[in-house]
Parts: sequence; C-alpha cells; structure tokens
Amino acid sequence: MEQQQQPLQMKEPQMRTQAMNKQGLLFRSVTVEQEAIEDSTITVIFSTETPVLRPWGWEILDHSEENVDLSFLKDGAPVLLNHDEEKHIGVVEDAYIQDRKGYARIRLSNSAQAQEVIRDIKDKIRRYVSVGYQIKRMWEDGTGENWIPQFRVAGATLENT
Repeated sequence: MEQQQQPLQMKEPQMRTQAMNKQGLLFRSVTVEQEAIEDSTITVIFSTETPVLRPWGWEILDHSEENVDLSFLKDGAPVLLNHDEEKHIGVVEDAYIQDRKGYARIRLSNSAQAQEVIRDIKDKIRRYVSVGYQIKRMWEDGTGENWIPQFRVAGATLENT
C-alpha cells in the first residue's frame, strides 16, 4: 500500500491576497510551516475557506465538490514560480479536496531554479504557496467581520505556484 505523504502545513490560517493580474486572475497565498519534501515531490495545502477581504466584501472560496473545478490541476497543470509563465518549475501530479481544503501533490523539476526553490522551502525562506483562480459564480452569504457583506465563491483553479 502506497504511503501518503504529509502535506505542508499552514499556520492557522494566514492568507495573503494579491491584486488581480492582467488576465483577471485572483490570487490567494497560504503560509507553509514545515517541509514535506520527498524526491522533489511536495504535497501542499493550496486553498482553504478562510475569508479574504476583497473590494466587494469578505470572499470565501467554497470547497464543496460541486463548486471546485480541479480538472486543470489534475491534468498536470504547470507549477509556476511567482505566477510567471516563463518560470515553469514543476507539475501538479494530483489535486483533491479534503476537509474543505484544497491539496496538491506537486513534483518540482531537477532544474537549478526548481532545486533552489526546494532548498528555500526547507530553509523556510519561501513560506507561501499561491494559487490563481477566476470566479465562476458568487452569492451573498450573510455578513462577516465588522458587518461587511460575506460572499461564497465557486471558482476554477487555474494555476499553482
């Protein structure tokens, strides 16, 4: 029986947001705490339902099965360094939702750049994993912190860094 690799853990939960890029993608970053690297393969938590403040209110990425499209990731999506399409450093080997969190098993290349990333993760220099997505559907879901409207989002995951 294949032994399942332990995912990189995140602090409870620190999310960082970044502005939209020119293709209209939204980004979320998850803080990683410990390394789980085996032969250049890493299992990471890349998304959660932690609310993130956006211009329209609190955004929650809904992780129910019908609202998450992992097809691009499961089809061997590229792992990009800093969302830069010119810096392809690995491939997503598997993606799944468990306990309302998104997980991906990624394999980093043997290139010097990818090996540098692995060293930086082990040395806790690189502490974030970021995923880009587009909103497919959004609906109001009450109010969040400070009475700011809260919205649940059905999104399509497009890239993973």
